[in-house]
Amino acid sequence: MNKQRLEAQLKALPAKPGVYMFRGEDGRVLYIGKAKSLRSRVRSYFQASGETRAQIAQLPGASPTSR
Repeated sequence: MNKQRLEAQLKALPAKPGVYMFRGEDGRVLYIGKAKSLRSRVRSYFQASGETRAQIAQLPGASPTSR
């Protein structure tokens, strides 16, 4: 996924509470999380940091979806 497309998708997320999922390329759920602000939480997965959340975004085939 290119950086501009990713940034556009992150901006489209609501800054409201919700649940998000990371799915593998085959559609299988790899991780489910909840957040007070979906936009901030999902964005945190794509930030360069030492946190575990950044590592989850590196899962093979990970693709975030919000509900």
